[in-house]
Amino acid sequence: MINKRIILYLFTLIFLFLSVNSAEAGFNNFVRAEGDRLMDGDREYRFLSFNIPNLHMIEDQMLFSEMNPWRLPDIYELNDALETVAQMGGQAVRIYAITVRRPDDLPGTPKHVLAPNEFNEETFQALDNMLAIASKHGIRVIIPLMDNWPWMGGREEYAGFRGKLKDDFWTDPELREDFKKTISFIVNRTNTVTGVKYRDDMAILAWETGNELTSTPEWVADIAAYIKSLDKNHLIIDGFHSNILRESSLTDPNISLVTTHHYEQDPGLMARNIQSNMDMARDKKPYFVGEFGFISTAGLEAAIQAIIDSGASGGLSWSLRFHSRDGGFYWHSEMLGLGLYKAFHWPGFDSGKDYDEKNVMKMMRKKAFEIRGEKLPPIHPPKVPVFIAITSPASINWQGSTGASGYDIQRRELPKGVWTTLEAGLSDAEEAYRPLYTDKETIPGKSYEYRVRAINSAGESEWSVANGPVNGIGEIISDPMMRKAQIFTSGGKLEFTVKNSRQAKEDIYRLSGEKDAFIVYYLNDPFDQFQVDCFFPEEVSAPKIEVSKDSINYTGLTITSQNYFVEDKAYGYFKPVRYSYKQQGLDAKYLKITWKCPMHIAHTNVGP
Repeated sequence: MINKRIILYLFTLIFLFLSVNSAEAGFNNFVRAEGDRLMDGDREYRFLSFNIPNLHMIEDQMLFSEMNPWRLPDIYELNDALETVAQMGGQAVRIYAITVRRPDDLPGTPKHVLAPNEFNEETFQALDNMLAIASKHGIRVIIPLMDNWPWMGGREEYAGFRGKLKDDFWTDPELREDFKKTISFIVNRTNTVTGVKYRDDMAILAWETGNELTSTPEWVADIAAYIKSLDKNHLIIDGFHSNILRESSLTDPNISLVTTHHYEQDPGLMARNIQSNMDMARDKKPYFVGEFGFISTAGLEAAIQAIIDSGASGGLSWSLRFHSRDGGFYWHSEMLGLGLYKAFHWPGFDSGKDYDEKNVMKMMRKKAFEIRGEKLPPIHPPKVPVFIAITSPASINWQGSTGASGYDIQRRELPKGVWTTLEAGLSDAEEAYRPLYTDKETIPGKSYEYRVRAINSAGESEWSVANGPVNGIGEIISDPMMRKAQIFTSGGKLEFTVKNSRQAKEDIYRLSGEKDAFIVYYLNDPFDQFQVDCFFPEEVSAPKIEVSKDSINYTGLTITSQNYFVEDKAYGYFKPVRYSYKQQGLDAKYLKITWKCPMHIAHTNVGP
């Protein structure tokens, strides 16, 4: 008999294949510049949407035990991201720059450009899928061709290939020729999904010379002219980094669309600068705001209103992250975001309350339709989520449904038990890179199956296909360090913290402690295994971990440890170490953890 999970998997593959391969019918026109407006056929094209930096290359695969955060998006993730933009009325997105191999890349890190005129086909096939799915959802993509910064590799890496310095990039003929070979490869590429050459693909809104470049006008003139010689269909953007337009961008005949980035902390100044830039571009070229953010909801709305009222073609907020194929969302704390801002998740969640995520997403959607001169359409109920195969009640995950604000999860005992709701309105954006649900009270010797449905303000989906059988394991503790309720007792200097999430691999909630602080967990039934995930901001000194049957006499144990630390100059990660123990018949009821140095505990699991 064929396993029903295999059948579901095959149907999912067929659905995704058909979704991608129906993509070529998405558009009727290339967007063109006409005076200071963008036109889609005989209709003005205006947009309000997001930058999605990891739409073509994920840098945020930040599981505690994952030592390489880079991977390519799959078809589910691309559909989720681009359907999100469609639900929000966005019409356009901007990705981050085409990636270049760095000398310090971890083994297995996918990058687009491996060396001068050497390219990674796997990464470009992911780009092919992105464009095909964008077309299916009616979303156009801005593609910056290079980065000024080190995050994904850029001009410093191009220079390094030839043993030169990054500032040589703007003037050195050899480096310029290397970059032109990259441009030629991309513009002339034939999409392996749709069969359409990139230069003929209407899903591409524009080529941008690069992201936040410090380029000279002479370099821009040469590169823009070269792009134009290869592709007469698409708009070309000067990717020079400024919040004020420079005159050379407006006078260069091969630059068809101009842009600025805005992170002013004074909302009035941001809005005035946007208005001033549109005044400079008026009757000359279309203008849009390529990035803006890290400001209050009221400040964002003022900037957006300036975009709309000035007649600018659009604006792209920084930034959006989509669902992960492994459950939940990708997360990204913004290094320049004042220690507050993270990438947004649609449709907004309580986990983003510090930066008013729910109201920002609601406002962005409203303004996205307003700038198009369209009435705000109703929200539709979400689609059915898909379970990821469950192997333990302690780790239950599913692939999220685009636009869902929560989920109801039910369990029943096999073979003929009644469905019982375990939790209603469960968020899949509450924790980062942890199981979406832990069933803490199953009975050993019994088996169960689970189902889930998605909900939002418009209603709910059908129930998912049931997933099981799953064997019960007894009472467990799974403590995400969000609150003190699961800790039996504690002492010393302890503090629950949400600070420095990026350094802690985006683990949002942690318990920070100083030397000699301690916590104790208690289970009614004896346990024989546990796992403690810790972050060390400085040196690693293993905590003292003891167990007891009576909370009076504690016994120290020889604990297994696994260090998952990888050095990274850009983010300065804390050192993640997992401490674990398993011994059948341990017969303990209390677990005591004592700090030996400054340390954060990110998660604790205790059970039979």
